[in-house]
Amino acid sequence: MRRRRMHAGSADPLLNYVFAVQGHSTFEQARAKGPIPTFVRTSADTRFSEAGVLEELANNIPSLTHDPVTGVSYGLQVPRSTVNEARNNRAAGATNGVIGSGGVLPTDWTMFAGTTGLSREVVGTGTEDGLPYCDLRFFGTATAGQTETRQTSTTAVAALQNEVWTTSRYVRLVGGDFTNVTSKKVEIQERDSGGAWLGSSGGSIAPTVAALKTQRGSHTRTLAEATTAFITEALTFAVDAGAVDFTVRVAGAQLEEVPLATPLVLTDAGGSSTRAQGSPTIALSSVPGFDETAFTMYFEGMTDSINNGSQTLVQIDAGSNANRHRIYVRASADDIVGHTTVSSSETALIFAGTLAAGTPFKALYAVEANNIALFLDGAQIGATDTSAALPTALTTVRFGVNQGADQPLASGYCSRFVIWNGRQPDVFGQRITA
Repeated sequence: MRRRRMHAGSADPLLNYVFAVQGHSTFEQARAKGPIPTFVRTSADTRFSEAGVLEELANNIPSLTHDPVTGVSYGLQVPRSTVNEARNNRAAGATNGVIGSGGVLPTDWTMFAGTTGLSREVVGTGTEDGLPYCDLRFFGTATAGQTETRQTSTTAVAALQNEVWTTSRYVRLVGGDFTNVTSKKVEIQERDSGGAWLGSSGGSIAPTVAALKTQRGSHTRTLAEATTAFITEALTFAVDAGAVDFTVRVAGAQLEEVPLATPLVLTDAGGSSTRAQGSPTIALSSVPGFDETAFTMYFEGMTDSINNGSQTLVQIDAGSNANRHRIYVRASADDIVGHTTVSSSETALIFAGTLAAGTPFKALYAVEANNIALFLDGAQIGATDTSAALPTALTTVRFGVNQGADQPLASGYCSRFVIWNGRQPDVFGQRITA
């Protein structure tokens, strides 16, 4: 994909970063004009390459990710920090064979058989498009019941009532069919202090023979039981009495205390793994000529989730959240917000519009004293603020997080970011975001 150009007649940008370009994997490649951003993340992360292959990224390597199916570049991904409590989604330690007759599940994986007559077999392990997997076969003449595969023990993951957790997995059908299988789910199960089951819920999945990377199922649960002390995740299959024979490819189990499935965090045997919050920044000291008294900033990207906590898209600040300009998504609505504060006092707050989860958008915030306006997808949002004071001594541009790496872009991306000196005219904001 070629770099997208601004509309004819647009002003010359002071900063211009095109993160969504095919094959880009570094900030240096994404930089059209301006210094190379600094990126800090004290953990590994994952992304899908242009070829649709899951890649693990080392500490401090930004995630310029792509659509896993089409290879289209999404841009800079700055997902929230999370801990994946599902053990060993690398599927290490398995031995092929029927369970109980020489076959061994990957380390930390367990099965619960709520039916008789159903054999379970480890068919093999490997990777598909970078996703480590284990193939599991279920076969025999079963009684009605349910079988579960878990990657957390019943007293390993501490949790409490009212917490919000999400589980996710990639599951693909690679053999047989689902005759006599009445439900297929990814579940979250609440357990008491001794590990006994208290309650559960699940999200239905419908595995097919399509590529594994296209079949990620997820389920979010607000924990409901007063005596909950632990939780487990599970891949469940309910069966009717009769002949059953199917094989599924299972990969990428994740269990995290967040309200949506975030990009995959790979885990080893024996414990959880953490993805730290990434923090991409530009020091304005390395941007000669930046005029903090009158400028215009543009953000193009997408969020996977709305009504899900405040999400910072881009922020320019003086080293703290007390003095800043930012564009963000409101915590409890589908609004986009232009926001300016001076010494922690709000001097401009403009919001409206309608964002849809998973739909790309373009936003522009035009700034000068007593003349601040916000634009979204070709239209001005709200009224121009004609009484706004501006913060001074601005030092830093931040993508996807505020100062302190708080209120992150939940699970989305920035495909382009631009700053122009000067408060650009309203017609410019409408045209650029159209």
